[in-house]
Amino acid sequence: MNIFNDDTSPFDGTDAGADKDIGALFGDGGADDAKEDLSTLFGDDAKAAAPGNSSSASIEDETTQKGGDATFMILGLLFVFIQILGIFFGMHYDFVGRESRQAYDLLRGFSTKKAFFSYYERAKTHIARIAQRQLQKLQHKMNIINDNMGTDAETTALLRNNKDRTFRKYLEFEDK
Repeated sequence: MNIFNDDTSPFDGTDAGADKDIGALFGDGGADDAKEDLSTLFGDDAKAAAPGNSSSASIEDETTQKGGDATFMILGLLFVFIQILGIFFGMHYDFVGRESRQAYDLLRGFSTKKAFFSYYERAKTHIARIAQRQLQKLQHKMNIINDNMGTDAETTALLRNNKDRTFRKYLEFEDK
């Protein structure tokens, strides 16, 4: 069987009809015949999905758009769920902290920071006065017991020189 229609040699340098003959050799009748063959094999979907068809690009764009929309919806639902979970835990375990109520109650009556500090400075001074008064009573009782029972000279000297032993000096010593 001769694949060439005419009796020309393939080596004579002429290209007339060479493409047509090679296409016939491999069963290629042209691009239009290939599209028709695809439609017979796969139905009408092959025509829409054939390369070079503009509808394949639109299908790809549509698929990409649907995927993007689905991703946006999933992330949106996840965000809403996390917000609801945060609100639930905030209401259950208090929004600020465990000691918030006590801190609010302690700070409630003060209008400024200066008012808060001056109040607690007065309270600290009042407590220090009470402590100093109790210390003086204790030192006085120790002196009475020392006078009645009598102790060694060193203890008596410590009890008599208690002017330097105050509550404020004790606090300064503890802070060091």
